[in-house]
Amino acid sequence: MTTSLVMGGNSGSRVVLPCVPVQDAAAQPAFVSPEPMDKPAGITEGQEAWPGEWTAVRDEAKERSTVIWQGQTAVSYPWGQFDHSERLTYDIDDAHPDTARVQGDSEYHQWVGEHLLTWRGRLEVSSDIHTFYYKYIRTLMRDGEVIRTRTWEEPIPRDHQ
Repeated sequence: MTTSLVMGGNSGSRVVLPCVPVQDAAAQPAFVSPEPMDKPAGITEGQEAWPGEWTAVRDEAKERSTVIWQGQTAVSYPWGQFDHSERLTYDIDDAHPDTARVQGDSEYHQWVGEHLLTWRGRLEVSSDIHTFYYKYIRTLMRDGEVIRTRTWEEPIPRDHQ
């Protein structure tokens, strides 16, 4: 399957959904609840990444707070194994909340046959009084060898709303 997303202009992608008038309850369609599905055979799941574990650290002397969130999950399929782990660290200075920052690391492992695909992500968001600075690096590896790395980096002006 190939999916295309067209941004903006007269040919921008869109989703058209039916509208149900709020005033006319009788005109609302009768939605049928989906049938429950059994999990396909051979799939086992470990713990869920979300909600994960939170740790809050307060340094009263420096008037700073750090919050660390981390989670992981694992799923086994008849054709392979999938593992995912993620960690986010938030840092806030009481005297300068405008310089708050978050850093995150994620890693996905997909074993299929004799091959291991790994996706690594690195998130860095920092700020000053005028701008948020966003940076994300994504790396794809096959059997430990880097196939592709891509970086997204963008300053985003604060709108002070």
